Amino acid sequence: MIQRVHAFLSALPAGNWKISIAKHVKTRTDQQNAALFGVAYPPLCKHIGCTPDELHEIMCMKAFGIKDVQVAGIVRTSPMRTTTRNERGERDVIDVQRFSDFYAMVQQVGAECGVWVPDPDPLNYYTRNEA
Repeated sequence: MIQRVHAFLSALPAGNWKISIAKHVKTRTDQQNAALFGVAYPPLCKHIGCTPDELHEIMCMKAFGIKDVQVAGIVRTSPMRTTTRNERGERDVIDVQRFSDFYAMVQQVGAECGVWVPDPDPLNYYTRNEA
């Protein structure tokens, strides 16, 4: 691998380059995301009376913390980060384990509200729960 990296770097044309190396971490899967929005959020949205996007913002605030942001001169509360953006607003999808923990937190919130949030069914991730 080092030889390939060296060969690649040696072949770059002259000029200024910014090169970064980061450890590969498996990010949350599309199936996990589909389970969150298709299985976990619908019963909570129905109980609370909000949209999935509104609920997701609330869950991100609970999981990751809160910050105040100013938009057009108005200060509004926003999540410190989301499942896809870091604290600086850069794309940074959380990893598989952290997403599983996030889903478990959503289930706990549901239990505290008296709403049963089912475990995701790995054979049926893409089915929307209209209950």
